[in-house]
Amino acid sequence: NCHPVRGQILVVPNTGTPKCTTVRFDEHAHGPVSIGYIIPRHDDIIIGGTVEPHNHSRIADAAVSQILLQKANLLDPTIPLPSSPGEV
Repeated sequence: NCHPVRGQILVVPNTGTPKCTTVRFDEHAHGPVSIGYIIPRHDDIIIGGTVEPHNHSRIADAAVSQILLQKANLLDPTIPLPSSPGEV
């Protein structure tokens, strides 16, 4: 049976060198942000991701973006958090 799986990532400025490259956010959690990764690049950092079966949306979810940033920042404080939720 074939069905869509939506994913969401963030790209944020690299203001320092993150310590992590790949991590699992919470292996016991379920839902769109139960796993994730941090990939530092020269000028930016890729933070991901989500797994949302049967989700057809192509629009980024600001609440999910905020959760991804918060979890990544807990793992590596050099990853900047926005000063307000509307900045995500």
